[in-house]
Amino acid sequence: MNKYERLKDHLKSHAVLYLVLLIIVVIGVDLCYFLNTFPAFNLTMVEVRTNGKIDKATVLEYTNLTAGMKLFGLNLKRISEKLEELAEVEKAEVRKVFPGKLVIEIEEREPFAQIRAGQYYLLDKQGVILPGKSYTPYVDLPLIVGTGVRRDKLNAGERCESMKLARALDLLKAISESTSLSFSDVATVNVRFPDDISFKTKEGLEIKIGREDFKGKLNLLDRVAQDVFSEQKNIKYIDLRFGDVIVKPR
Repeated sequence: MNKYERLKDHLKSHAVLYLVLLIIVVIGVDLCYFLNTFPAFNLTMVEVRTNGKIDKATVLEYTNLTAGMKLFGLNLKRISEKLEELAEVEKAEVRKVFPGKLVIEIEEREPFAQIRAGQYYLLDKQGVILPGKSYTPYVDLPLIVGTGVRRDKLNAGERCESMKLARALDLLKAISESTSLSFSDVATVNVRFPDDISFKTKEGLEIKIGREDFKGKLNLLDRVAQDVFSEQKNIKYIDLRFGDVIVKPR
């Protein structure tokens, strides 16, 4: 094969390659045009699923989702991140359901306790402040006292960074898992003195528990729970700080 024939074959093979690439590009352009213009791929419905109270109107307003938007052009991660900016939202997941539907699943933060700094503020298990505040205590949520947290640190959607508050939440989590007493029976948790943390029941019974091993100390109550909690009015306090159950009568 001479030099001219080799050059001719080379050009021919490249021409085929260029033709294939051109076909792929044309098909790609046509496909993109089809996906972005075909009405079946326009947003026609948004379904919002939540474990809380946030409504569909709030979701649509905050994400700027409107009917007719192109599903293929939506950035699902950005929509999720936008929703998670809301103070009451802990986690948001968004997925497309073709031909024209968007499903948004929202896990809202749940009130776990309250703290007072002039007014009463709600917080979740992680210490994130929830929207809203009240001049009167919230019903059936334990009040954490003695943290020393200032009002300007209690911003909705932000975690309140306080070691005392963190210890109080750890104690409340242990109580919520305890078989000795009911979480709903807890009225206050006092962390004014970190080495001498205590809590009170709604009947006024004080339980001194110290600063650590909350689960282990609460397990001590199993031995006396039935007798103690039926006689709360006659007991001044219970001390669990020293590896035993010490009952102080009134």
